[in-house]
Amino acid sequence: MQLLNNFRKKSKKWEHSHLNLKLVLFSFFILPVVSCPLWGQPVQKKQLTESDYHLWGELRPDKVAPDGTWASYRMVHEKGIDTLFVTNTTTKRTYSFPSANNSLFAGNNYFVCRDTKGLHILNLTTGKQEVHPPVSQCDYSSKTKQLIFLTKAEKVLKMINLQ
Repeated sequence: MQLLNNFRKKSKKWEHSHLNLKLVLFSFFILPVVSCPLWGQPVQKKQLTESDYHLWGELRPDKVAPDGTWASYRMVHEKGIDTLFVTNTTTKRTYSFPSANNSLFAGNNYFVCRDTKGLHILNLTTGKQEVHPPVSQCDYSSKTKQLIFLTKAEKVLKMINLQ
């Protein structure tokens, strides 16, 4: 009788482990095969209409800092406001200047551009920005590390040390 009880216990154990094995096989082999077609289904894309075209723009490269850590580029729209961007090539930190143009890197630490509000000088290390009155011309001397510009209203030549 005890032999029969031992056999029944082993038989139940075997059935239980056999059931676990079937469950494991089902989980690892059958489920992925069944769900695989679902992974391949494309996400429905929005249908674009002609009324969406004004949202499109063209990305154009602008300038690169001497050490390559910063780059500027612009998003140009057929209608609307173009935007100038400056991005750190490592950290991806980005600054934007709507309607700006005539940009330049003054060494590795400053970015300069103009818009209708004036001359923007961005310290790329601190993120601090200065805005000077509108200028008609602007240039940077890498030898003296000075930004030289001619103000529009006063017609005065000014120099700023950028060290």
